[in-house]
Amino acid sequence: MVADIDSLTQRLNEAVKAREQAEAIINRQGERITHMQNTAADLERQIAEQSEHVHELERERESLSERLPTKDDVEALAAMSSLLTKKTVSPSHANSNGAPQMRLADAA
Repeated sequence: MVADIDSLTQRLNEAVKAREQAEAIINRQGERITHMQNTAADLERQIAEQSEHVHELERERESLSERLPTKDDVEALAAMSSLLTKKTVSPSHANSNGAPQMRLADAA
């Protein structure tokens, strides 16, 4: 009977030790899971912030592109510039050597 008690005590001690080891493993895995959940939450927050930043940049781009001249505007400006560079001096404003006359009102 004493041998049976000793055998049962040894088996109990082994079972307690195995349970403690299993609990330690479960605790480490729980800590890893918690850490991974926190990391996932942080990444989700960063994704949301970056997504909002991208949307802000897209709105800014749209706002800036609305202020850019259109193709028609560029063509009209080029045509006006061409007309201005081809302007000739009218004969009434030219002196005998072909240079424009300066009036006193223009100088003031």
